[in-house]
Amino acid sequence: MPTPSRSAPTRYQAREGVIVGRNQPRFFNRPLYLANTAAFVLAGDRPALRFASGDTVHGTFLIGIVRDGRTTWLHAWREVTAEFRAGHVRWMARDARFPGLTVTLEVVGLGDEVGFAGRLVARGARRGDELVWAYGGAVRHADKNLNWELDPHRDPKQTERAFDPAACAGNRVALAADGFALTPADEKALPSVVRCSERGAWRLADAAAWVEEAALMRSAAGAQPLACGRIALRRGRAVTWAWARGAAPRRTPAETFAVGLARSRALAARVVVETPDERLNAASAMLPAALDGAWYPPVFRHGAMLWNLAFPGWRTVFGGTVAGWHDRVAAQAKYYFASQVKSRAKRGAAMDERLLLTIPAKASRFYGRGHVEADQAFYNMQTQFFDQVLHAWRWTGDAALGRLLRPALELHLEWARECFDPDDDGLYESVINVWPTDSVWYAGGAGVEETAYAYRGHRAARDLARLAGDEAAVRRHERRLEKIYAAFQQKLWIAGKGHAGLYREQGTDGRLHEDAWLYGIFLPIDAGLVDATQAVQSLGYAEHGLQNDAMPAGGRQVWTSNFVPGMWSVRERWPGDNYHLALAYFQSGLGAEGWDVMRGAFLTTAFDHLVPGDFGAPAGGTDFGDCAHMFARTLVEGLFGYAPDRPNGVVRVAPQFP
Repeated sequence: MPTPSRSAPTRYQAREGVIVGRNQPRFFNRPLYLANTAAFVLAGDRPALRFASGDTVHGTFLIGIVRDGRTTWLHAWREVTAEFRAGHVRWMARDARFPGLTVTLEVVGLGDEVGFAGRLVARGARRGDELVWAYGGAVRHADKNLNWELDPHRDPKQTERAFDPAACAGNRVALAADGFALTPADEKALPSVVRCSERGAWRLADAAAWVEEAALMRSAAGAQPLACGRIALRRGRAVTWAWARGAAPRRTPAETFAVGLARSRALAARVVVETPDERLNAASAMLPAALDGAWYPPVFRHGAMLWNLAFPGWRTVFGGTVAGWHDRVAAQAKYYFASQVKSRAKRGAAMDERLLLTIPAKASRFYGRGHVEADQAFYNMQTQFFDQVLHAWRWTGDAALGRLLRPALELHLEWARECFDPDDDGLYESVINVWPTDSVWYAGGAGVEETAYAYRGHRAARDLARLAGDEAAVRRHERRLEKIYAAFQQKLWIAGKGHAGLYREQGTDGRLHEDAWLYGIFLPIDAGLVDATQAVQSLGYAEHGLQNDAMPAGGRQVWTSNFVPGMWSVRERWPGDNYHLALAYFQSGLGAEGWDVMRGAFLTTAFDHLVPGDFGAPAGGTDFGDCAHMFARTLVEGLFGYAPDRPNGVVRVAPQFP
């Protein structure tokens, strides 16, 4: 086994369960998700805020300080420490130009309305010190999804600039005694309504003069109006703001901030990790906010930002189980079970000629009985979806979930067998059924992935049948399990090399392609298709048969495959796959090796890249579901070893600490 690498300094650090960045340069590189819908406020390294939802940027908020006629925007102060928590960012700013003054600005997101709140406290303020603020730049981007457009990973250059006055063109501002409403020029756009706890001098100014506050406050609003104002700073007294989309905030600014702060603490409390590794503790505290950000009832979306689309997969349910959102997992199960085809006489494996025979045709068995119709398009995402629901059932032993799961799982297994194992030899073709398969086609051959998922599915179906007293079904599933296991061992396992092959060709002489990828390593271990010795042998291939990279922050990551050319998405250094690999190490009793792979992923994404506390990757976007949910499972079930099988009366606790 490789020697675990040492940790190294990272761009962001951790302190007392919080991710910390000191004097980092980026704007708007940490989203806070709002109200379980396509809405967010962009915070980041520097103290500035941008509010958006759907297709509308509602505005950008800037804060500055005035002393003795000298004005500087807070984001330009020379000492800025940013603290990142679940749904909560806090900045502490100091500058030698303002001796003795420390300004703390915080922002928290809301869960019950599309809005957020901010609070500023100044310590060391002198008589005459003032706070200056500006809010503007509302733009509707028709037919665009701003979760995609404003994801920091999509275009990192957008994190380099605080404000664009051109975005204020045509903005409409209605001032009130305690705040204002800002609306884009587009008449179809909703306003954002802002309320402030302190009355001050509100006015409209020319956004083109925003760089210097003195010039801004003297300017007259024209074609680019910018709402701005000044408030007297009082030592130790908080100034709070509340933002809401469409209508005034429901509560006072102070109440709104308190509600958002309580939400942040409740999210972080769902996953509490206390270890000697401060960065693991802090990243884990951010995890529930990432998972919650992708929850749009009744399903977990594909991602929180760049891919906030409804799909049954990929690995995007595990985190709901691990974080205790069992009601959400059950709601998603009900939603997709309801769209499963109960009867449709479709036979045959017809392929779509329009796409070079690479996906099933609409007239094929693929779209028949057992197929989940909602949100899949031409993918087979339902295999991973069912795998995650049966995982949730094992974790909880929920009898109601089991009653829902059993008939749906039976239909799914029938569908998978008839679609992917038509010769009934116990081996299944893998058809667009895992994250990196956009450009993989086995041409009818038998693959490891679907075979492993089918094996785990039949084990659950057998246990469900046993609990229901259906002995005939128990025997039927046991026969199927025996067939799958024997076929895997005889036709896919390479005894002389100690790992499974990639796939066995259909027709010709049934050649086995021996150059495996990560899914052929971790899925058989996860499914129980290999014994303990075979598991360790397989993991050796992940170390010596695939590219391993030592990461600058510590740990290692493994590339998914050796496929060339390295086209999307078959050859990636993917966090979700590395977490699944780390889980396989933990399941095999190799704690040090599993930890090295796990930290190689999360130290890079959460502490040494663009987005602090991120569980995603540039290709998937911020807090991408396939990565965040897999981190959750690997953390709790792998590193801490909590792996319940409650329907069978078993709760395994086998920590794998390095």
